[in-house]
Amino acid sequence: MNHIIKKYTNRKLYDTVRRRYTTVAEIGEMVRSGEESVQILEDSTGKDITAAIMAQVIAQGEKGEKRQFSIDSLKSFIREKEGSIRELAEKYAPKVSDSLKSLVEEGRKATDKGRRILKDEAAELRKDFDGLKKSFAEKYVERAFQAVYKHGPTRREVIDLTAKIDALNRKLDSLNGGRRKAGARTSRRARKATA
Repeated sequence: MNHIIKKYTNRKLYDTVRRRYTTVAEIGEMVRSGEESVQILEDSTGKDITAAIMAQVIAQGEKGEKRQFSIDSLKSFIREKEGSIRELAEKYAPKVSDSLKSLVEEGRKATDKGRRILKDEAAELRKDFDGLKKSFAEKYVERAFQAVYKHGPTRREVIDLTAKIDALNRKLDSLNGGRRKAGARTSRRARKATA
């Protein structure tokens, strides 16, 4: 069902659905809100003047708000007296399409640039993390050596162990039939001295 609005000779617009007078601004709001079937007729002749009123909607919107169309576009629309909306759409579609393609390409380039930046940052973070791991490991190895050195056997304990090893070697020699010289030292210190 069409939403019929009648325009009287006194220029008043009457909304037959709402049963009240309306304004060009309200018609614009109806269209913006998705009302598809708005039709404006001259009351005296029945002539469809929807296009003329929609042009007024655009013109009134241009007065108070940010410009919706460039002045060149509006002049072009006016010059195109002969020709349908379809012809205008066909004429401007390539320009719109080119603009959209350009915007999409710019978006793709920005996305690619963003990905490259993220990849570089990730590589840098990985490098920093590897350096921290290495530094961390070196610190703990150093601490382990310090702990062993600090808490390791004392010189006296090493001498006592060496004496016990020598005593055990003597007992082994006596059990093996004296193949070794009596009192031969087999400790590491002794082997280094003979080498």
